[in-house]
Amino acid sequence: MALDRKISGYTDPWCAYFIGYIYKSYGIDTKKVLGNGYIARAADWFKNKNRIVYQKGIGYQRKRKPKAGDVVGYKFTSGRISHVGILIEWNELDGYALVVEGNTTPRNSVTRDENKNDCVRLKKRPISMIYVVSNIIE
Repeated sequence: MALDRKISGYTDPWCAYFIGYIYKSYGIDTKKVLGNGYIARAADWFKNKNRIVYQKGIGYQRKRKPKAGDVVGYKFTSGRISHVGILIEWNELDGYALVVEGNTTPRNSVTRDENKNDCVRLKKRPISMIYVVSNIIE
């Protein structure tokens, strides 16, 4: 399960699973990279602090900016990393990032769609919304 608790009407949020599937389909051994045998929650993508390249309030780390293929983490209302996506573009000049996300809604909203329309989408998110970015590929 991608979250610690059940969300009304949803028993299996899958944003973290989606990222694992994408990386595995490109031959990236996520077990080796992340140092654990099972990716269950969004926060698991950020446990290895040596892979963090950006964190809100701290800025850039590891002497590079986020780039395509990095994992983006969000803290919404729960106060913890509860949603993730794969970075496509980091546009600091214009203040946004393009991110592919699984288990996401049609709009930039935190609430679930009544019709359960959560699916894979390309989202344009303000950089200010992003809490942390981790380098998984290198």
